Amino acid sequence: MSETILLKIKEHHQTIKTIIKKIETEKNLEAKKELYLELCLELSTHMESEEKTIYKHLTEDVGDEEAEEIAHDAFDEHEEIRSLIDQLDKLSIENKKWEETFDKLAKTFIEHQIKEEVSLFAEAREEFSKQELIDFGEEFEEAKIDSYP
Repeated sequence: MSETILLKIKEHHQTIKTIIKKIETEKNLEAKKELYLELCLELSTHMESEEKTIYKHLTEDVGDEEAEEIAHDAFDEHEEIRSLIDQLDKLSIENKKWEETFDKLAKTFIEHQIKEEVSLFAEAREEFSKQELIDFGEEFEEAKIDSYP
């Protein structure tokens, strides 16, 4: 049975949360840097794929103001995450400010993930059929492949 985009997004959220937890507990700076690079790749791919699929469908296919607002809010949260990544990239991982900024990134992602899995998922279930959500899941996987460098 094919998975819906909502399940695929939720699974990818879990992957990202797992990497965040590893970074938070890793003591070796080189290993932490490698995990951070992996996180950046996963976040970048994830956000771009969501924007090209579910956010696009909610803003362009539905014609519902609430759906558009939810998608735009989620996009704004992605921009905040990108801004935090930009800040982290300019800091040394040994810098205390790096840890503080990373903690803010982790918190921002978790808040975004919870909000998305509640309000955005509910809106998507309301607006689209199960088959459409399955089709969007395939689009999401294709977008992830296209987004990897």
